[in-house]
Amino acid sequence: MTIFIDHKPIALIQLISKITGKFILLSLATGIILSSCQKQSEQPPIVASPTAVPGAPTITGISPATGDGGTIVTVTGTNFDTVIAGDTVMVNGVPGVVKSATATSLTFAVPQNGMSGPVRVASSKGFAIGPDFHFPHTIYATGYQRTKANSNSLIMIWKNSNGHYVDGYQAFGEGLGIAVMDTDVYVAGWNYNSGAIETARYWKNNAETVLYEGLNWSTGNAIAVNGSDVYVAGFRAVDVYNSQYVACYWKNGACTYLSQPGPWGVANSIAISGSNVYMAGCYTGLQPSDYVAFNWPCYWKNGKMETITPMHPDGYSTANSIFISGSDIYVAWSELYGVSTAYIWKNGVSIALTDGAHDADVKSVFVVGNDVYAAGYESNGSRKVAKYWKNGVPVSLTNGSTDAEANSISVVGNDVYVGGYVSVSGYALIDNSDSGCIATIWKNGTPYYLNNPIYPAKVYAITVK
Repeated sequence: MTIFIDHKPIALIQLISKITGKFILLSLATGIILSSCQKQSEQPPIVASPTAVPGAPTITGISPATGDGGTIVTVTGTNFDTVIAGDTVMVNGVPGVVKSATATSLTFAVPQNGMSGPVRVASSKGFAIGPDFHFPHTIYATGYQRTKANSNSLIMIWKNSNGHYVDGYQAFGEGLGIAVMDTDVYVAGWNYNSGAIETARYWKNNAETVLYEGLNWSTGNAIAVNGSDVYVAGFRAVDVYNSQYVACYWKNGACTYLSQPGPWGVANSIAISGSNVYMAGCYTGLQPSDYVAFNWPCYWKNGKMETITPMHPDGYSTANSIFISGSDIYVAWSELYGVSTAYIWKNGVSIALTDGAHDADVKSVFVVGNDVYAAGYESNGSRKVAKYWKNGVPVSLTNGSTDAEANSISVVGNDVYVGGYVSVSGYALIDNSDSGCIATIWKNGTPYYLNNPIYPAKVYAITVK
């Protein structure tokens, strides 16, 4: 079986760990590990080479088990190749540099752009899976994964590369926002209720809080935590036909409608700075002169709405993300007027990230000091190219041969983390379709694929601690 990512073929060995029940795809060409997101322990057990080849390596331990890129790690075990070139050592699918080798001990330099995950040693006789090596920062992500192709999408939570479904759900749902406070993980999103109505909810460490349960649609798009207070931004339908949507937020489960001049509105993002609560989204109305519908971006500060003036008043615009840095307010927004163009708005001034030649969208903004980062995509004319921008300068995360999107961005120190998805082709899904997508996290441009592509998945939001 061959999978193509960005039109690059990846030869695969398919194996099942009897201990974890985890489905693993190992790329011999690139060292990429794709794993299913069945619920599993945070620390995988030490297992011998699943290939069960006589003379295959085994791993008994690693030291140290934490550190930055470049850390020299000693791997102990058996049946290692005594020639350095004969051993490949990977952390979460990314190769390190082997420094020394004996039959029972290897040393290697941890990859610079690695992400926490299991250490694997491969030789011509097979390979072994060892314990996790941990980088200083932990990446949390949410989104969805389908239980089978083109069927139920279930809310997913990933911690580094280990993922699990939200407990107790077999109905459609998506995780759209994530926040971490101390050791608690909060996810906002939606799930179908018993009447197949999309309803807003959030989860704290998998424990569900239903924000609205009824006949009207609602969604939790973003979540923020301030002390003991939990805020979720989203929308609720307020008529029996589910045709009129009102932007709102929930504080500790209590709903507050946000002011909006038109009949429809949505809050897509939330940020808290001190005692101030900010949200970004959009509202829709009708032009009084010709009753043509318009969609304008906006943000709210403590419930008071401020409009972000679009470039074309009769276009379709929405604000997707808001970030507060000191006294500065940053909003990522996009406008569709023939072609979709991406913008960053700061304190009343909008700067275009793209030139309008091809469709683009910006989904997330993050600020560190004087540096402004944004994530989204820009079409190359036929495919969406996942990108992030640093101070307006684009960085392509994919080569544009298949669709990909960057949906969320976070920056810690010198490391840039982006969450999204990459479309894949060239393999048979279980319904014999020829398309799918892989939930992806990029660290400094290096991709980490989180799921078996037979079951399509996407990352919508990340946070890094």
